Amino acid sequence: MFSPLTTLAGGTGDVLDWMSIQFFVLIAFLIMLLLIKINWVGKGIMIFIFIATEYLTMKLSVGLPYSTYKLMITIISIVAPIVTTFISYLILKKKFVNKI
Repeated sequence: MFSPLTTLAGGTGDVLDWMSIQFFVLIAFLIMLLLIKINWVGKGIMIFIFIATEYLTMKLSVGLPYSTYKLMITIISIVAPIVTTFISYLILKKKFVNKI
């Protein structure tokens, strides 16, 4: 009764797709964060950039009807964090290299 799967009956199953995409983007970010070779200050900056990107993505898409703009919201939710994370890594890897 209190399962998220019960929302499928209400027609909000598309939102569960979006939430699962966000979950996999977060997991991919955390795995990438563990594998890169920069120190914790650089990783902290990357975490801040990732959270800011997620916040801005949600803030910009909050007023859009999901059923109408489903493809655009999904693509932006996937591409924006990947691009900002990759660009921030390229910028930060020179300055915050982990010297073990």
